Amino acid sequence: MAAETKLLQIIRDIGAPEIPKIKLTGILKSPEQDLFSFHFKNNSVLLNILEYLGNSSINIRFMSKIPCSNNHGWARICTDPAYSENVKKILFKEATSNGISDIVYQPNVRILSLYPFRGDPEVPK
Repeated sequence: MAAETKLLQIIRDIGAPEIPKIKLTGILKSPEQDLFSFHFKNNSVLLNILEYLGNSSINIRFMSKIPCSNNHGWARICTDPAYSENVKKILFKEATSNGISDIVYQPNVRILSLYPFRGDPEVPK
């Protein structure tokens, strides 16, 4: 099927009155990662955390942001397990300076992705 024809079919499926059945074409299972979830006061706090992680050469394998009202929200970041202590130091430093709160650390998670993919990814433990 030509790329244009396939794109046209996807557009038609999106506008169809009935959702088409999904045929799974593959499953991707990530390597083990450490998951950090936390509440941030504002977007600049989250950007600071990402900058600290980048300056510390910490690889972010997965990130999601759930906005709330008034410019604050929740973030989830997965990193390589070898760097979990460095990530904890950065997050708890920000927590003590009142930038973030409610830090949850979950070691050894894997992210599963199904293809074709629709919706939000889940982070199973």
